[in-house]
Amino acid sequence: MKVFITMVLLGWGMIACAQQSDCKRFKNGKFKQEDSTGEVWMVERKGSKQIEYNDFYKMKLRFKVKWKDECTYTLKLKKILENPDKQPFPEDLVVTVKINDTKDKSFAQTATSSLTGKSLKSKVTVIE
Repeated sequence: MKVFITMVLLGWGMIACAQQSDCKRFKNGKFKQEDSTGEVWMVERKGSKQIEYNDFYKMKLRFKVKWKDECTYTLKLKKILENPDKQPFPEDLVVTVKINDTKDKSFAQTATSSLTGKSLKSKVTVIE
């Protein structure tokens, strides 16, 4: 019985470690992000820079990316690159993103804003 319990605990530990290292695959690349409200953003992340574009609002934003751990990072708005309709957008915005679940070509994330404290879940798919 002790051997079984030890095997189960080791298995859970290996699964947790595998989840952590799985997030590394999504540190750089091109992605399509769709949140629970139906909004879609195209995202390109490379190193400490992330560019996001929303076709509906015609907004293009540049963020500074800072990884806190393997699956959590913050986005700090650096510049509004495009905003032809002059949509109001908070320039002191910081978003904390937690990758919750990874699959082969996608992941689920939860984002919280420094301004509202509310969280927003979204699905992010790798664009090839």
